[in-house]
Amino acid sequence: MGLTSFEQERQRNVLQKVFLMALAWAFGGALEHTSHVSFEMNLTNGFSSMQDLPKTSIFDNTLVVKEDKTMLLFKHWTTLLSEGGSAGTH
Repeated sequence: MGLTSFEQERQRNVLQKVFLMALAWAFGGALEHTSHVSFEMNLTNGFSSMQDLPKTSIFDNTLVVKEDKTMLLFKHWTTLLSEGGSAGTH
């Protein structure tokens, strides 16, 4: 039996987020900080269909598993520090 349309959409959302983060760090990680803004604008334009892109720089965010384990969320690294947790546990 195949995945339901809801499960397919959820899986697509997770893969898009992982791909976006991998792409950002693979190519943008080597750039000078001053180049991050233009690189990130071009990158996020390509993912404009994603509803939940981070409000701050992608380089200031990490992906965390939602507590009910149904999806990945972008979280600013300072939020993780204030929560006293790590990226893999929230």
